[in-house]
Amino acid sequence: MYNRYIPDGAVYTRVTMDDDEPRRPREPERQEKQEHRERPRSQGRSHPGTPPPVLPEGVSSSLKSLISSLGLEKLDSGDLLLFLILLLLLKEGDDLEMIIALGLTLLMGLGEGEEK
Repeated sequence: MYNRYIPDGAVYTRVTMDDDEPRRPREPERQEKQEHRERPRSQGRSHPGTPPPVLPEGVSSSLKSLISSLGLEKLDSGDLLLFLILLLLLKEGDDLEMIIALGLTLLMGLGEGEEK
């Protein structure tokens, strides 16, 4: 068999692979094993149909005032996600060109609705 990744002058030793043992079909899980795998639901998680927990009035109003003072009330989830990716890349990454490109994309998206 021809292999283009092995140079012409290199020595190649063929290694034979042992066949794996034939696999046995999985045994159906017993009821006992399934009972042990079920975890009790934590009280913090809600069911899909229930609304999220409501914050107390003081905390809610202070968060709203903080968001409005920073000018973040017009941000959508995509802008916030892009901002968090930028922060992660600034902390962990070394690709400055990618950070600049994503930063410019974020800036263009923030100024989208303010055209006059």
